Amino acid sequence: MESLCQLERRCFFLRHLTLTLGAGYQIDTPIAEYQNGGLSRVCLQPGVQSKVFTTAPLGYTLPGDPGCNTYGGASTKYNHIGPRAGFAYTPNWGGGLTGGNGKTSIRGGFGLYFNRGEEELNLQDLGIAPFGLNTLGVADATTATNFYNPSFPNPFHDIASGFSIPNKFPYVTPGPGTTNIDFTQFQIGPNLSVVPKNFTTPHSFNYNLTIERELPAQTILRVGYVGAHGSKLITSYTFNPILPAKIPVCLADPACVAARADLTSVHPEFFPLDGTVYGSGGQETNGGFSNYNSLQVTVEKHPSHGLSFLSAYTYSHSLDVSSSFEDTAFQFAGGVDPYGQFGRDYGSSAFDARHRWVLTLDYEIPSLKHLWSAVPGRLVEGWRVNGINALQTGFPINFQDTGSRSLTCSLNFSFYACPDRPQIVSTPTILDPKTSKIGLKNHYYFNPSAFGRETLGTLGNVGRGYLYGPGYWNTDFSLQKDTRVTEGKTLQLRFEAYNVFNHTNFANPVGSVSSGNFGRISALRNFTNSRQIQLGAKFLF
Repeated sequence: MESLCQLERRCFFLRHLTLTLGAGYQIDTPIAEYQNGGLSRVCLQPGVQSKVFTTAPLGYTLPGDPGCNTYGGASTKYNHIGPRAGFAYTPNWGGGLTGGNGKTSIRGGFGLYFNRGEEELNLQDLGIAPFGLNTLGVADATTATNFYNPSFPNPFHDIASGFSIPNKFPYVTPGPGTTNIDFTQFQIGPNLSVVPKNFTTPHSFNYNLTIERELPAQTILRVGYVGAHGSKLITSYTFNPILPAKIPVCLADPACVAARADLTSVHPEFFPLDGTVYGSGGQETNGGFSNYNSLQVTVEKHPSHGLSFLSAYTYSHSLDVSSSFEDTAFQFAGGVDPYGQFGRDYGSSAFDARHRWVLTLDYEIPSLKHLWSAVPGRLVEGWRVNGINALQTGFPINFQDTGSRSLTCSLNFSFYACPDRPQIVSTPTILDPKTSKIGLKNHYYFNPSAFGRETLGTLGNVGRGYLYGPGYWNTDFSLQKDTRVTEGKTLQLRFEAYNVFNHTNFANPVGSVSSGNFGRISALRNFTNSRQIQLGAKFLF
């Protein structure tokens, strides 16, 4: 539930200056859980035994236990006050520089804005114990000395040894107070996501300054600076990373290193909480922050002599720790530092496009009747052309190493992405994917030899946003003919071409150093196409 109140006051200090002051007050309650009678929410409280389900693992508490509620332990914050200020000024000086009275305006503003609760965060509770039962079959019984692989006919039967465990289905969800629940049958860690008690709403400081100048031919030039700083942004990673002192212990044991993707079950004592219970369970925190700075230049021509256009160019840089809840959370690897040290993770945003220019144009072709008077007006009148051209630099490549080589996170028992990324060996060289070939493979965007696998026991040094992928260029064009049939009736014919120059817009290359296609482009950018031409007709009446 959200409540929002805004106060605003406008002050006219001078004839050409307007100052606006205001504040917003927002109450945003955390999103509550009502599934299974409101019990489907876990509060992680180490050392506390649940009274709702007395056989639950230590620290695994639910609504009804002290310190836990349907918000996951979070609470409503009542101090979210967002001040705002803005001004508009029309200078009456400067001669040709400002164009005289009313030809130039200067606007600026600042505001603090709070976000709303994100419902998707609650969806991560769908599989929690004891309400959601997930299984890997007989592999649930894997230990440090015994590894089991499910057989196809019976997944609860080991394909090699014949060892079996009981079938866990069908399953009936229990009610509060049930005392005979066997929590060892649940895969808790890979299905658990929690929030801290201080979990709050993200907020952003937004600010801008724009100069607008009227030019001849009904044209307006705008030059502006737009910036923002985000705080308390959502970051998601494991709450149970390996104890740093245990990393050299594992490195000294080849069997431990070999079992690193299952390390929480093989060596549960290496982790702050019992690895066999909590695995690399996930947490949603407010550890993220962001910065955005941009120069925005717009030239807008209002219709005159049949011509109108809008040209907009943006030079910007967006940096953050995580660009969205899903950005670094729902990958196999490449997530943020599990110890909350985000220096390596603060980098170019997933959506950062350093340069972007878009031009839209519409031109009504003048009647040619005066040149060919003998030609019927219906043939030489009503012609119009329009188009849109977009140029943009690429987005950052998402680098990953899915080998669990840092030992901080067990890939097979992790809810959110492990933090592993490649190691930089040398400065990468950008290649032409249309002609590049390395060995027997083609379509490389960069030389994969510039990167290596993550050094065992360490986090790879490739930062977020280290390298950008291919850019984007698309031009659409339309030729239109309006023919007046009778009074109030018009036949419109259209010739339309999308991606008229048939430019190939590549998707980002494969960013997983674990893949045999690392560095190669294997697809086109989403929502792009080769040249498409279509004809259309419309009868207006």
